[in-house]
Amino acid sequence: MSTTWDWPGSRWWRIDLHAHSPASYDFKPETDRLAQDWSAWVIEELIQLAKEMKAADARGESLGLSPDELAFYDALEANDSAVKVLGEPTLQAIARELVETVRKNVTIDWTLRDNVRAQLRVLVKRILRKYGYPPDMQEKATKTVLEQAEVIMADLMG
Repeated sequence: MSTTWDWPGSRWWRIDLHAHSPASYDFKPETDRLAQDWSAWVIEELIQLAKEMKAADARGESLGLSPDELAFYDALEANDSAVKVLGEPTLQAIARELVETVRKNVTIDWTLRDNVRAQLRVLVKRILRKYGYPPDMQEKATKTVLEQAEVIMADLMG
């Protein structure tokens, strides 16, 4: 499960046991395994997934970031020029401020209300400008941060 997911923000941990089981419609003959072999393969994948999750937790701890802060940090770090220009400490500060701002400014139905989304978008852009985030990537970073905020807040609210 070391696949890199093309999702906003932090790494996503996902496994769909049905979609890859011998009973699935999309199970390919070249990967066909006996049930016993398949079970062993699933267990190996779960162990690998657990190791990756543990490494991600350790990375967050080494940076001094909570899981939510790490998600925003990873979203911002995707821009190589931001890492070079700002450095880790500044990206950490931005991530912390983004989490605080998102938590203070979202409501239960914020994803459905355009005015709340627009206000949060403005706040995110202000934070990025405040810390000197490279202008060439601010729009993409803002979009990614808002997408990550939706995921984080969905986890908190439901």
